[in-house]
Amino acid sequence: MINKKKFYIYWGTVRRFEEDIVFSTFVDEDIEKIESSLPPVTYTAYTAYKLKFNEKPADYSEVYVYGNVHEIKKRFKKRKRPLNLIVLKDDKAIKQLCGEIAPTGLIFADLWNLPHWYAIEFLRALEARI
Repeated sequence: MINKKKFYIYWGTVRRFEEDIVFSTFVDEDIEKIESSLPPVTYTAYTAYKLKFNEKPADYSEVYVYGNVHEIKKRFKKRKRPLNLIVLKDDKAIKQLCGEIAPTGLIFADLWNLPHWYAIEFLRALEARI
């Protein structure tokens, strides 16, 4: 691939992120506690960036994962407060290829679709690494 950044931007614009959300809830814990309480999942967005690059360009207040929704629902009840745990459709191929951290392109596409101000900070930091 000649220009990864162009591909990632294209992916971000055509990505149907909202359509992949299968469960979301509020967990009354700090982010690190939520992350450590999850069953095996593939992290994306903020947590994935933090794990992959061992830094976080800004504080964040949501955890996005690809995972088994049934396992996650066993641990976390549905609450309608500000959502801070968002589960996307489980993707076995991603899990087999990448394990607990989504690939860089998918992290970029997912961050691109998030509405939070700090998503921009994470995108800028990720762009610098591409």
